[in-house]
Amino acid sequence: MYLGAGLGPMLNAAVAWDGLAAELGSAATSFSSVTSGLAGSFWQGPASTAMADAAVPYLGWLNAAASQAEQAALRARLTAAAFEAALAATVHPAIISANRTQLVSLVFSNLLGQNATAIADAEIQYEQMWARDVAAMLDYHARASAALSTLTPFPPTLARLVNPATVNAAAAAAQDIVVPFRNVGLANVGRGNVGNANIGDFNFGSGNTGSSNIGSGNIGTNNIGFGNSGPMLTAALRNIGFGNTGNGNIGIGNTGDNNIGFGNTGTGNRGIGLNGDNRWGFGGMNSGTGNVGFFNSGTGNVGIGNSGSGNWGIGNSGNGYNTGIGNSGDVNTGFFNSGVVNTGIANSGGNNSGSWNSGSFNTGAFNVGDYNTGWLNYGNYNTGIANAGNVDTGAFISGSYSNGLFWRGDYQGGGPGIGNTTSIPSSGFFNSGTGAASGFFNSGANNSGFVNSSTGSQGNTGIGNYGALLSGLVNTGNTMSGLFNASTLSLGTAALVSGAVNTGNHMSGFFGGPSNVNVGFANSGRLNFGDANIGSFNFGSGNVGSANFGSGNVGDTNLGSGNFGFFNAGFGNLGSYNIGSANLGSYNIGPANFGEFNIGLWNAGDSNHGFANTGNNNVGFGNTGSNNVGVGLTGTGQVGFGALNSGANNIGLFNSGTNNIGLFNSGTGNVGVGNSGTGDWGIGNPGTGNTGIGNTGSYNTGLFNAGIINTGFANTGDYNTGAANRGSFNTGWYNPGGYNTGWSNPGDYNTGVFNTGNVNTGAVNSGDFNNGFFISADNQGQIALNLNITTPTVPIDFEIRIPIYKIYDLGGQEYTIPGFYYPKTAFGNFYLGPMTIPTSSISAPHVTLTTGSQTTAIEISIHGALEGRTIPIINIAAAPGFGNSTSGPSSGFFNSGSGSSSGFGNFGANNSGWQNFSTGVLGNSGWRNVGALQSGVANLGNTISGWYNTSTVDLAGVAQVSGVANIGTDLSGVLHSASGTLFNAGLGNVGQLNVGWGNLGSFNIGSGNVGDYNLGSANVGEHNLGSANIGSANIGFANTGTAVVSGLDNIGIANTGSHNLGWANIGVGNIGLANTGTGNIGIGLSGDHQVGFGHGIPAPTTSVCSTPAATTSAFSIPAPPTSASETPVATTPASPTPAPPTPDGSTPGHSTPAWPTPEATTAAGTTPAPPTPASPTPAPTTPAGSTPAPTAPASPTPAPSTPAPSSPATWTTAYCGAATPKASTAAITQSMFPKYPSM
Repeated sequence: MYLGAGLGPMLNAAVAWDGLAAELGSAATSFSSVTSGLAGSFWQGPASTAMADAAVPYLGWLNAAASQAEQAALRARLTAAAFEAALAATVHPAIISANRTQLVSLVFSNLLGQNATAIADAEIQYEQMWARDVAAMLDYHARASAALSTLTPFPPTLARLVNPATVNAAAAAAQDIVVPFRNVGLANVGRGNVGNANIGDFNFGSGNTGSSNIGSGNIGTNNIGFGNSGPMLTAALRNIGFGNTGNGNIGIGNTGDNNIGFGNTGTGNRGIGLNGDNRWGFGGMNSGTGNVGFFNSGTGNVGIGNSGSGNWGIGNSGNGYNTGIGNSGDVNTGFFNSGVVNTGIANSGGNNSGSWNSGSFNTGAFNVGDYNTGWLNYGNYNTGIANAGNVDTGAFISGSYSNGLFWRGDYQGGGPGIGNTTSIPSSGFFNSGTGAASGFFNSGANNSGFVNSSTGSQGNTGIGNYGALLSGLVNTGNTMSGLFNASTLSLGTAALVSGAVNTGNHMSGFFGGPSNVNVGFANSGRLNFGDANIGSFNFGSGNVGSANFGSGNVGDTNLGSGNFGFFNAGFGNLGSYNIGSANLGSYNIGPANFGEFNIGLWNAGDSNHGFANTGNNNVGFGNTGSNNVGVGLTGTGQVGFGALNSGANNIGLFNSGTNNIGLFNSGTGNVGVGNSGTGDWGIGNPGTGNTGIGNTGSYNTGLFNAGIINTGFANTGDYNTGAANRGSFNTGWYNPGGYNTGWSNPGDYNTGVFNTGNVNTGAVNSGDFNNGFFISADNQGQIALNLNITTPTVPIDFEIRIPIYKIYDLGGQEYTIPGFYYPKTAFGNFYLGPMTIPTSSISAPHVTLTTGSQTTAIEISIHGALEGRTIPIINIAAAPGFGNSTSGPSSGFFNSGSGSSSGFGNFGANNSGWQNFSTGVLGNSGWRNVGALQSGVANLGNTISGWYNTSTVDLAGVAQVSGVANIGTDLSGVLHSASGTLFNAGLGNVGQLNVGWGNLGSFNIGSGNVGDYNLGSANVGEHNLGSANIGSANIGFANTGTAVVSGLDNIGIANTGSHNLGWANIGVGNIGLANTGTGNIGIGLSGDHQVGFGHGIPAPTTSVCSTPAATTSAFSIPAPPTSASETPVATTPASPTPAPPTPDGSTPGHSTPAWPTPEATTAAGTTPAPPTPASPTPAPTTPAGSTPAPTAPASPTPAPSTPAPSSPATWTTAYCGAATPKASTAAITQSMFPKYPSM
């Protein structure tokens, strides 16, 4: 085995037989073309009929010889395969030598018997090697014998085909003008046939090759049944049944002669599954070698009653890997095929896809000729129905190279074909490559069918096959039939595969080899249910990994979509072993956790139990820190309840972390609910800068994206616009590759669906740079447009004859010279004149001149040409896509610029989608984006996702923006700019992030607020919780400050002043109800620091129109007079008791009653006047340096006032009978809210 010539001679013999088969087939084709052309056009009548009848045996011999040569080549390959299998099963001599060497070493060193066990083991190994070699040789012998046993002799020689009596009879018939009985049916070659596509005489059925057969698909003579095979044109084969190979068999699937039953191999057997000669009864469950099933004989069969080798099914008698029922040929898939490499029913020819074809390489049915696509074609290379000529496209054409119907001449109807660019004329549509073809969109030589690509000279039939000698649907390899099979050998080596979805060589049946069974398109792996999965056992689309249930996952065993990791249950997880969605980390239970080992929601950290915790090991919600148990705690190891927000600078409820706005946020700078990342806007985002829900990546807009800069849903790649894309820069869905426009493309730069190759425009292309569908080759379906204007050469050839004979008369005229008088002219002492010259005349003589004669002329000959030329108008070379002008290969339509792209109308490098304009080398996805590294719709800038966002830096600067309609950099959300968002939930708001109506400010929840961070309505100030408060940090309702000074830190209702807790307190730091003063605790108290209950609610110490108030604000608002009846109050000297301090050093003192009063200013540095008693007693004057006493004059004299230098402008109103100066609204607002100068 190892020292011989090896496989070389057998493979060379197979190649030689293939060459002979090709030559014989070519000769048969030429002979048929010539004879049919003569009989069908130029030569008609009885003599023509006789010639055609005489030519039939010759044509049959050529076809039979070609078929036998193909079978010999196939048998040689089968023998080579048997040798290769035996060689693989044989133990290598080096291993045997090593065993013997080890044995000798053990024996020589076995002085004490210590090696006895090892010696025995070595001998056992040697015996096993011997047994293995014997088994290999027996199997080799059996398989080689089976391959060679069915070789049939070649048809009789040409000398035996010529029967003088037949010729003389035909001539006599022609003389007597007797038309013999012809055929009933279509596309028969011969006479007396009833049926279609028979080659021979007196057949009853279809697709028979031979004579006197009853049935279909028989090869031979006198067979009754289907798919029986024997030497053609040899009499008395007489098989009755289905799928018998040999002579005189009755039954199903017998191989040999004179067998009765089914599945017998040998001669003269009567029974089932017998192997041998002249046996009776039933064989074993199986006889032969390596059979599985019942009553199989032969080698390597699976099924019932198979008698050949390598068959799968019922009653197959062939020796070359048939799949189906009753096939007597080799490598067939279907029923009752007696030829080779057929896919269909009852084909007696070879390499057909269809049924009842007696010719070869046909796609269709009832074809007698070869390389036809259609039905009932008698000629060759036809596309259509019932064409008797060759290379016709249409129906019922007897001429050749024509397009249309019922043509009898050649080259009619603008033929042959439409849009073909083959090197030899072809029929059909848009076929290309070397050689001739029929059908649609085929490339290469000798194809029929649809979108096949051949790599050999004999081509393919069917749909979407790539290789040579293939029939069926979407096979790749050499010498294969069936559906979706893939060879593991080179394209130049016969794989011998039939059936469906097999991967390997020398196979039949279904799902053999390393299974690539998938339900869907563009899967790489096995047992995937969906599209574009790379891996195995996935249920969904666009997964990269195995055992995923969902789409767009990267990793294994994920339940959900858009996960990047392993063993996740949920959506958009970036990590492993998570139960929930949008977790950034591993081992989390719950959604939107940022960290590991969290149980709950929206935690940022590790090992937290609860929700919205920031830190580690917290139990509860809204905690910031570590090891806290409770709610809203900030710190480490605390237990209990903290503030409504923990962390720093949070706005809302139960936020932890820093600078969050909303509810239950645990990260930094988030706006929304339950965000645990940084700078997110939405719900449950643990990533960075995302806008949407559950995004674990960065700067995504959408839901559950684990990558970066995606716009859409569950994208694990980057810069995608769409859903569940594993790759990057895709526009569409489920794309594992990159830069695709469409869905489920594992390749790159594709426009379409289910493309596993690259730069394809179309669907289900496994090759590269193709336009079309189901193409497994490269550079197919490309369309070139070449529009030129060619001007012909215009010859210039003319002569010019100029006569020169002319008579000239000269002279004979009289010329008169007039007279002249010259007067006397002096020159100094001299003079001249006068002088008179008389008139005179001269007569010229008459002369006659003659030039040339009447025959004299000047002749000019001009000879030349105006050169013709071709003027190019449009010259578009063949390329992938349509109308692309990119510098690199692109798919799609009308893309331009540098680099490669996919999609429609993009400009620049590496775009996908529609009308994007890239300024970088990495491009964009989506629709109408300008810039680089963008996804979404109509964005301008760099590194942006979402819709209608605009960067404020140059296009090379990174913007990092997600969301909708943002302007600036490092933004997320909706309507955001560098100065804050312009987004409000409600109407009539001036500011940002207000929820409600009519707010003037930002971050308010409620309506009618003037200020920031208020929760409630009609507040004037900041950080108020409640409604109708004037001031800041008030909790409650209707709290105000003193006079026009805002109240601060009041808790309760209707307090006037600062730091009051309760209802209707006036002053500072009171706790209780209706207290007036400072630091009182109780009800109705008047004064300072009192405790208890007063005598009812005290009357006001001054008139409701004239309560004085001390001022300590920075703005010098005038103090009111102290008289109950508008009596003037004496001023206090400049250096008495200083004014009492306010509680926090910055807030005003006593508050002002609700009624407006006249105000008098207090001199700088003086103490304000005390309140006046209620009785109208006149107030005495106060000496200088002492405490002023109240006065009460009867007359209502107004109090003098000294305006402060910084008093604002005033307005005047009459209350209590007096004109009251009052600070203007603008001044009050300016004093309360200096940050709003326009109020």
